[in-house]
Amino acid sequence: MQKQRSLFQNIKRLIKIYNQKLLLSSIVFIVLSLSAVEVIFSILLKSFLDESVVSGDKSYFYYRLYLVLLVLFVQLILRYLNTRLTGKWTERGILTLRKKAVQKLCYLPISELENKHSSKYISRMTNDIKAIEKFTKQVMIRLLSIPLTLVCVIILLFYLSWQLTLVTIIEIPILFFGTSLLNKPILKLSKELYGKLDKISLISQDTILGMEIAHVFNILSKLNKRYSDTVDDTIRIQKKLAKRKSIIEGFSLIVRISPFVISVGFGSYLVINDELSVGGLLVFMYLLNNLTFPVGALPGLISEANTCIAAFNRICEILDSRTENYDHKLINVNLDCEEVITFKNVSFSYNDEKKKILDNVSFSVKKGESIGLVGPSGSGKSSILKLIQGYYENYEGTIKVFGIDIRSWNKKQLNQLISLVSQDTYLFPYSLKENIGYGKINATDEEIINASKMANANDFIVDFPAEYDTNAGEIGGKLSGGQRQRISIARAILKNAPLLLLDEVTSALDVESQTLVQEALDDFIKKRTAISVTHRYDTIKNTTKIFVIDDSRIVEEGNHKELLSKDGLYKKLYEEMTNVQEELLVGGVE
Repeated sequence: MQKQRSLFQNIKRLIKIYNQKLLLSSIVFIVLSLSAVEVIFSILLKSFLDESVVSGDKSYFYYRLYLVLLVLFVQLILRYLNTRLTGKWTERGILTLRKKAVQKLCYLPISELENKHSSKYISRMTNDIKAIEKFTKQVMIRLLSIPLTLVCVIILLFYLSWQLTLVTIIEIPILFFGTSLLNKPILKLSKELYGKLDKISLISQDTILGMEIAHVFNILSKLNKRYSDTVDDTIRIQKKLAKRKSIIEGFSLIVRISPFVISVGFGSYLVINDELSVGGLLVFMYLLNNLTFPVGALPGLISEANTCIAAFNRICEILDSRTENYDHKLINVNLDCEEVITFKNVSFSYNDEKKKILDNVSFSVKKGESIGLVGPSGSGKSSILKLIQGYYENYEGTIKVFGIDIRSWNKKQLNQLISLVSQDTYLFPYSLKENIGYGKINATDEEIINASKMANANDFIVDFPAEYDTNAGEIGGKLSGGQRQRISIARAILKNAPLLLLDEVTSALDVESQTLVQEALDDFIKKRTAISVTHRYDTIKNTTKIFVIDDSRIVEEGNHKELLSKDGLYKKLYEEMTNVQEELLVGGVE
């Protein structure tokens, strides 16, 4: 669980992430200069009023007036520079923060990504970043400038009249005490609000992606209700926040107005008794405005800061997350080692659940072997592929890839040696050429075309008007299932990794597509070590060895003929699948 940090600690970390010390130092210098100019202006204004206006002395009237106007002009320039530099500091800082967050997201463990909906990360990269930008541009610099201004103003107020100053600032401690009480629920409500915004993003994304299913099964009203209920919950929290902030604003208004009432009454008394000049009283009230309005704004600023810091804490959860082992030293790998994959007494469960997905599993895969993993759904077949790729480290036992413990690998180096073709093929919404080319960075057009031909993909690609420049669409939506699989195989062929992992590649394809995909795979598998998870047993008849997994354990092993002769689970599953296929053929489905 993330450690709760104070407002000051969060600001300190945010400044460190922004990493623009020179620019921030310039802003701080300008803020200090503005405070100093405010003091100089007040002194000149008092002198102008007392010695020129009230006394009627015209000798230095224009001289003092010009000085006052000059100071006002300097103040205007400083405020312009402050706004401009603050904007530049914020934009550069937000860019740095976005880059760090995206870089972290790219290297998050797959196990972490599988535990959270993608919309939660999208919400944090949009809503939360926007809140942080608002904080640094509008709130943070004011929180920095107000204390500096207050120190200068209070000193000058005491110089003008210590009696009047004591009477008017006595309420400041009351203000801070009231502010701390009123702001307590703000952070909690803000965290709850951002959680609801996450849920809105989640429902919106799922509804859009599942629109076809929603229409077919007439569940649009149910999805709309779910969305409306979440929006209602969000509005409820926003109302609570607005109510709390309105109370704070009312409290701030009282704090801003009451000192003026006091200063007019008591200040006039001091003027009558010649303890304070008229110019001194007017300047005092001017300075009091620079005291009460910033102090009065503090509760609202702190409230806004707590809201934005809740967003920053959510970004920090990403920044503080554990990443894949990309920093491990590169290993000298012997690709000719006898055993490519070794599992020894491996037990595994997801998220530390009591139910084991794998229980004391041991097997080995030698170089050049093609292995089939079969068994009932949920028996742990796909989990084996995930462990081979290093997605999870919370297992017991030993897993080795090319003779090296999986935990010792540099993740990038391991990825270079593995190609994956899965049932849920993901294609980026770019050209087919680019999607295939991800198998090998800087691949030539000739290499991409050759890989496509080997994957039986070239024929359908050239039938498109734009051929290889055809956009795949969102999640490859412009292609059929078989076409997506062949693009995925072409990508794997282009990568040419020594270890190939296949996860239910043909399970959702029709006979024609399955035949084309299987032909492409058969030729490709001959040249490398391959592990295939499948429910279609006719696709693994020619594999070197088949492991049958049931109830988290390997219960049978051997080739296709050997397993059929054993009259065990494999034969039972094979016959069931064969009967289903025969019934479908008789029914004319295929």
